[in-house]
Amino acid sequence: MTTDTGPAAPDRGPGRLLRRFTGVDESLLDWVPQERPRYSRLGAIVLNTGLMAAFSLLVALQSVVDVPVAVLIPVALAWGLFIVTFDGWLVATTHGVGSYSRFPVLLPRLLVSLLLGSVIAEPLVLWVFRPAIDAEIMTQRVSEQSEYESRLRLCNSTSGETANPACAGYLLNVASADPIRDELTRTSAQRATVSAEITRYRSAWSKLQETAKAECAGTGSTGRAGEGPACKQLRAEADRYLDLVKTEQTRLNGLDSTILRLNTALGDASEKQEQQTNVAIASRVAEWRAADGQIGLLDRAAALTRLGERSGAVMAAQWLLRMLFILIDCLPVLTAFLGRGTTYDQLLSRRLTTARLIHDQKIDLRERQEAAELALRVRKAEAYRRREMDDLDAGERSDRAAREAGVDEQIEALAARLRGDPVTWRVPPARPKRAEQPGIFAAERATHP
Repeated sequence: MTTDTGPAAPDRGPGRLLRRFTGVDESLLDWVPQERPRYSRLGAIVLNTGLMAAFSLLVALQSVVDVPVAVLIPVALAWGLFIVTFDGWLVATTHGVGSYSRFPVLLPRLLVSLLLGSVIAEPLVLWVFRPAIDAEIMTQRVSEQSEYESRLRLCNSTSGETANPACAGYLLNVASADPIRDELTRTSAQRATVSAEITRYRSAWSKLQETAKAECAGTGSTGRAGEGPACKQLRAEADRYLDLVKTEQTRLNGLDSTILRLNTALGDASEKQEQQTNVAIASRVAEWRAADGQIGLLDRAAALTRLGERSGAVMAAQWLLRMLFILIDCLPVLTAFLGRGTTYDQLLSRRLTTARLIHDQKIDLRERQEAAELALRVRKAEAYRRREMDDLDAGERSDRAAREAGVDEQIEALAARLRGDPVTWRVPPARPKRAEQPGIFAAERATHP
């Protein structure tokens, strides 16, 4: 507990580990140990949210990939760790925020939590309704498979019926009996034509026979009995129709033989086509079934939507469950959003304000120190410049005086020679060399080469 002279002793219990998920400063929390349970429970909420997210991803991955669960657990734990880290960051950014400024700070974080919670909640909702969803998917797949098989049989019928234009993509590559069926149809049409001709010829022959009998008996058109020209002509015409009947009958018999042969061939071809069609349809249906593969997230989501459309109770239950999971994922931020500011927040805000003020004062002090140093260096540079200028002026005056003295000596020597006096040559004394002054710039060069 807090003493009159300082903070409470540091907490070394399991609650300290939970509070690490919330990003609190334990040294500052030691001043208000009464709020340790609050932040410990907040850390437990963050941890539970991460565990829920890990389980959600594990459920989702099991619906997508067909691998052992032991392989998926590390991936799910990594996702859970990310959620714990992210939620911990969201909570940590709310520390030290005052009561009046909490809403604009927490609202964006709450929206992010809602989005993330929606992603996490969906696999859990599908997992809860999994038995009903799997049954719906299997029923749907069986129905689609049956419809697909029916379409294949309709579009590849062995009865020779014309296929529907919608059968594009459903036709099978099997040996068809249609050529034999077409030939049988043509042959049957020819037989019908020949049979009609035979009937017509028989009718004409029968009429001519009666007319010829009447003519030969003398009851015909001429009224003369006996085989006269008219009688013979009528019999000849009757015999011609009889020959036509015999010829067409022979042709009809041939067509009947052909039809019998084609019917036998059509039966064999139809049976073979039906067998090949059944094999091809079974293969297509097997490919269809294999293409369905493992039930995935999208399949389950679509199945749950269909269940909800058929039942209002299922629709209400799934949305209530989904909202519950989203609410659980948003609990870390909601706790900070709905709760009032704590003493820890006030202490942290005060510490942050103090740190900012101290930092600003240190920066101001450093600016002042650097400005003073620069001003001093400028003054030193000016002093050094003045000394150098004075030395240069003194040197120039000394050189000028030396030159004037030399000129005077040369004039005196020239005058002495003109007078005839002996000349004594004297070397003028050398001007003393001016001492080198290092100055401030030399010091600067030594310090900053």
